[in-house]
Amino acid sequence: MTRETVDRILEWFDKTDIPTLDLTGGTPEMIPDFRHLAESVRNFKKPRTVMTRLNATIIEEPRYEWIPEFHAKHKVVIIASMPCYSPDNVNEQRGEGVFDASISAFLKLNAVGYGRDPELEINFVYNPKGAFLPPEQKGLEADYQKQMKEHFNIDFNSLYCIANMAISRFSSYLKRNSQLLRDTFTPSTVSGLMCRNTINAS
Repeated sequence: MTRETVDRILEWFDKTDIPTLDLTGGTPEMIPDFRHLAESVRNFKKPRTVMTRLNATIIEEPRYEWIPEFHAKHKVVIIASMPCYSPDNVNEQRGEGVFDASISAFLKLNAVGYGRDPELEINFVYNPKGAFLPPEQKGLEADYQKQMKEHFNIDFNSLYCIANMAISRFSSYLKRNSQLLRDTFTPSTVSGLMCRNTINAS
């Protein structure tokens, strides 16, 4: 995304009453002008909340060490993927070493106040890797908080359970298991589909 595009977004966004700029990716911090975008929104005459769907492992990469302190300074709300509190599960889903990199990044975010300072919010996201629904959110959140605190001394605010997966992988799964979509389609779900009222600009 170029600076010109960022500035056009800022010009438009400043004229709206939208309270939150919700940035998703990948990890939005890789946009060259991420800091310009976030700072500008926080410095509007009517400041807005900035939320980032952070892939925390980016903090462990060269040239991205600035993320914890920058986000804390601008009170950026963090939504971070954490598929499980088990290293084997996470590494199987995301790749070898991802769990350790995530833990290291979360410790750095805790160190600047995330999950501990009421003004610095970090939420984890649980997303099952198969074609099934996640367990009940509050119970799983309690398990996450207990395990993350006892084993790693990591604090976070809330756990969000979502259920999505890549369409092609889901299609392959259905075909392998002879669960044809047309046999399980429920028309009543259509009115609640996110894509009917959400714009996703990549």
